[in-house]
Amino acid sequence: MKYITIIRHAKSSWDNVHLKDIDRPLAERGLKDIPKMGNYLLTNNIAPDIVLSSPANRAFSTAKGICATTNYPIDKIIIQEKIYYGSANDIVILIEQLDNLYNDVFVFGHEPKCSYLIEILTGEWINHFPTCAVFRIAFDCNDWKQLNNTTGKKVFFVYPKILK
Repeated sequence: MKYITIIRHAKSSWDNVHLKDIDRPLAERGLKDIPKMGNYLLTNNIAPDIVLSSPANRAFSTAKGICATTNYPIDKIIIQEKIYYGSANDIVILIEQLDNLYNDVFVFGHEPKCSYLIEILTGEWINHFPTCAVFRIAFDCNDWKQLNNTTGKKVFFVYPKILK
């Protein structure tokens, strides 16, 4: 069994309109939502074997916060440029290239790529994928290269507002 957990970055700040998009930091609400979502994962015994993150400040900051809560070493987070600059199909290719030693991957990214990735992997369209949302997918396979031949099944879809 293989699992992919897709996590959208937490709420970002627009306080400094002169920052490049990639450099935008998290807003206060985003900082509050991260431990809530991390604790949800921890409480449900969900922890990654490997973490891939967009290089964007808001996504990497979200990854660091959730990884700290789920006891994943922050220095092991892998920054993948394609999660920010590429397409959802590029992210699928990244995952297909993972070593089969890993069974549980977390991907920290952005909209609308997160929704497109979910649709590619499950056939399910998410109309609204809020900030800091978590969508977990299970695959009945043992090889990441089988992703294109396997339809993933939604395990859960949660986000901060429904965990209040």
